[in-house]
Amino acid sequence: MSTGREPSLEARLLGEFTLLIDGCAAAVPRAGKTRRLLQCLLARRGQVVSCSQLQDVLWPETGLDARSSSLRVVVHSLRRHLTGSRLAGAVEVRHQDGGYVLEAPGLVLDSESFEAAAREGSAAESRGDTAFSVAAYERALAHYRGDFLPGESGLWAEEPRQWLRSIALRALDRLAQEGIRRGTDAAVVHWCRRIVAIDPYRESAYQALMISHGRRGELGSVLAWYRICARRLEEDLGLSPAAETESLFHEAMRGDLRIQAPVPV
Repeated sequence: MSTGREPSLEARLLGEFTLLIDGCAAAVPRAGKTRRLLQCLLARRGQVVSCSQLQDVLWPETGLDARSSSLRVVVHSLRRHLTGSRLAGAVEVRHQDGGYVLEAPGLVLDSESFEAAAREGSAAESRGDTAFSVAAYERALAHYRGDFLPGESGLWAEEPRQWLRSIALRALDRLAQEGIRRGTDAAVVHWCRRIVAIDPYRESAYQALMISHGRRGELGSVLAWYRICARRLEEDLGLSPAAETESLFHEAMRGDLRIQAPVPV
């Protein structure tokens, strides 16, 4: 019996591509142009994407003639998939103004939720509200399960991928620095681990790790992270660690960063 309630619909474009309807995964095209068309239209839901743009997305190297019927074939395949799945009635692809638009009332995009929460964090940071800023950044990063549509090439995917990655790194940097300020070493390690998974050359993450371990007198860990940083920079980029990284490393190894335990009375 129908409840009359509209189903909740979420598209996850960060990390593994998933469509959820009422919290359960819905079948999506497994591969090929039908899947890519769905991803592209979801990323721009509610916007008309011209036929020429879609042809560039689906056939980036062939330069199809605008009169080609190939795009219509892929659109038909996508519509057939949608109507034959749990997404029927919840997601619709329409032809409009020389292109196609995906309409899905109430659709939640994880990429949009991520950006919105990161903006809230940045705004709170600007007004000096550290607690709200930290909470908003943590909420944002809960949405960031990985790169935007990993494996997809072309500017339509690569540009938002780099943009969202930079936002994630900024949020992670702020949380790692806040962990250092509070002295919460476990948080520093957690956030830095995520940073280097995204950008293995980001020296600020290695610096934060060296500070955290140096405070605890864990010189073996300080040395290990310094060596990892130096090796990655040298082998992959032909660079040496920055002067700030070198300085922090030597301070930590001398014991200058170590926090002394209170002397028993």
